[in-house]
This record gives sequence, structure tokens and C-alpha cells, in this order.
Amino acid sequence: MREIETITVSEFIGQVDEKKVEEIKVHPSSWETSLDDMKSKQPYRLWLDKKNKIQINLWKFANLCLKANNKFEKDDNHYWSRWHLSRGLASCTFWWASANDFSKIFGPYAWNPDVVEKGLEDLVRSVRSINDKKSVKEKILAEKYYTNIKELIWREHWKKHW
Repeated sequence: MREIETITVSEFIGQVDEKKVEEIKVHPSSWETSLDDMKSKQPYRLWLDKKNKIQINLWKFANLCLKANNKFEKDDNHYWSRWHLSRGLASCTFWWASANDFSKIFGPYAWNPDVVEKGLEDLVRSVRSINDKKSVKEKILAEKYYTNIKELIWREHWKKHW
């Protein structure tokens, strides 16, 4: 058996014959993008499926939170607003809302309402953390999104996954 020889990227590039290099077409995708995802033009379906109401609403909410965070970046509590925002934007929030069936690959559904709710909680806390009195409009809108998405999560759970 031959041993594997490791080399650095620079060493590899130095060994490449430029005449034999072919153009590589890079497509939007992730490590979990399937051929079906590519055909349906949804390369990030596990994080944003056009048919998944929870994910669609989570992204709308995440964008609202991001805009509020940027709008009030001079707020004296911006650090904590940003801290919660970055945790709410973790990919797990969206991936576990996919309810993708992985039974043919490695396990059951990618569905965990507690993980989704944890991300949702951090997103709403990002807006709640803003101290500026002028943020009341954003706070009320964030609470509406929050309660709507929370209801969507638990309706989905009790109707389909319990």
C-alpha cells in the first residue's frame, strides 16, 4: 500500500501544469445540496426552502432584526443586541426548521422545535436589547414576528412531528 504524501497548497499550485487546467464552474451550493436542490434552483433549501413557511418567516424576521441592529448601532446596549443577533442567525436555527427527511442517508427528520425556538429567542432579544426610545416601532414589529413564528413552529410540531 502506498503512503499518502501531504503537501501545502502552495506546493500543489507549483506542481500544476497550467496548460492542463480546465475552467471550473462554481455553482451556489453547500455540503448538503442535492442534485434535486440544484434542479429546483434551491441550492440552500435546508436553510431556506421556498415552501417552508417557518424558514421564510424566520428570514424575514432575521432581516428585520439585522436592520434594527444596524439602525441603532450607536445604542449604548448595541453590544448585547449584536450578541443575540449573531446567535439567532446561527445556521442551526434555519436547518432544524427544514424538517428534511434524512432517513435514507443518516437519520430521521431535521426537525427540532427547541433549537429553532432558541434561535428565535435570540433574534427577538436582539431587538429587545436596544435601549433607544425610538426603537419602539421595531420592538412591536419584532414581537409580532416572534409570536407568529413561535405559533408556526409549535403547530408544525404538534400536527406533523409529535
